[in-house]
Amino acid sequence: MTDRSFELSNAESRERLVRLAARLAPAQMGVDLGDGWTVASALAHMGFWDRWQAGRWTEMLAGTWTADDASVLAAEHLANEALHPYWSSIGSEDIPALAVAAAAPLDALVANAPDVMVDQLEGGPSAYLLHRHRHRDEHLDHIERVLAFA
Repeated sequence: MTDRSFELSNAESRERLVRLAARLAPAQMGVDLGDGWTVASALAHMGFWDRWQAGRWTEMLAGTWTADDASVLAAEHLANEALHPYWSSIGSEDIPALAVAAAAPLDALVANAPDVMVDQLEGGPSAYLLHRHRHRDEHLDHIERVLAFA
């Protein structure tokens, strides 16, 4: 039997993101999270990666891309480094809504993945494609800690 418990964790992190986005004040978007990151840039980062992964899932489900494509996996840090200055300069009012809008389509794609694909990914180096909550929660934990939202 295929373990699909990640679906609940993905949904919980998406709902957590929705709750955070709903209570953020515009002034909080510029709060410094350290290392040049702000609440706005962290949310933009999450939204980008959820959209990126949704694109991957669309291609995987269509059979045009596989999760073991090492060159794509190895290049993610380059995208973060290249895009961070842009994420930091985006107008902050739209960032929470964009991050929230990116999460639901990705979670739906992951939830609709066939069991054979889930079994192939689970426990391997590409399990992060299933467990999107881990990436979201890492950033949500940081934002909430800094903003003292616990």
